[in-house]
Amino acid sequence: MEVNAKPVIFPITASQELNSEIAIAFRDTLKRKLWDFLIGDAEAEEFLLKNHKELLTDDSELKYFLLQVYCTNKLLVGECFEFKIWKE
Repeated sequence: MEVNAKPVIFPITASQELNSEIAIAFRDTLKRKLWDFLIGDAEAEEFLLKNHKELLTDDSELKYFLLQVYCTNKLLVGECFEFKIWKE
């Protein structure tokens, strides 16, 4: 284990079986809708443009900065619903 790991990260040594058990439990929580995810990037852009007039400029760096969390979240959600569970 990493000596200088941040206390919010909990590294574990796991087997393929444990990984599968964790994935199955996680998928179950997704199916039961126990998670709330951010809105999609298209909805976020519409909301931000409506509520933050400074985004109406051509400053693409600012738009990217404000939307990147929503784009990253979209990828995370996709991974959550697409991941495969291996069970022996």
